[in-house]
Amino acid sequence: MADVAHRPLRAGTGEAGALATRDRYMAQAVISLEERSAGGVAVWAHNGHVSADHYAADVPAMGQHLRKRYGERYYALGLLFGEGTFRARPGNSATRPPREHRISAAGPRSVEARLAAVTPEDHLVDLRAGRALPAVGQWLDEQQFLRSFGAAVPRVTYRFHMTPTVLGRTFDGLAYVASSTPSEPLP
Repeated sequence: MADVAHRPLRAGTGEAGALATRDRYMAQAVISLEERSAGGVAVWAHNGHVSADHYAADVPAMGQHLRKRYGERYYALGLLFGEGTFRARPGNSATRPPREHRISAAGPRSVEARLAAVTPEDHLVDLRAGRALPAVGQWLDEQQFLRSFGAAVPRVTYRFHMTPTVLGRTFDGLAYVASSTPSEPLP
């Protein structure tokens, strides 16, 4: 933690910034756990960390490190939802407690809206298998937009925030949940 805390949030490209260093340490923790485990390991984290590519334009994600280590054995599953509620801190404050945020369905050009149009119920999509269809493969290699909520969200604008991503580089599959409910804090 001290190594991450003394770094600037971003320090250009590479691993000099706190964000990139944090993801490298996250990947090392997963690798260490996997090496001591008799079976596989499942990791639940923000889509930005799970990504087999990068996030925030230039930060090597935990998933990118795991993909380098495990190759195709690492399966990056993104989690998206249609509408509902989620828990996050309001604004960029580390001191304000998390609260529930409500959000309606995403705009029609979003990945979430396209998933809901195909199958409005909860479902999984294996993007690796989708590459077998040329039109799907082309779509996976084009920039798409999805919502991205982290530990803290801007007060009002989070409802409109869309993150550009190339799904074919970022995820191996998508889990779509039609209606999200917030996490429950421990006592």
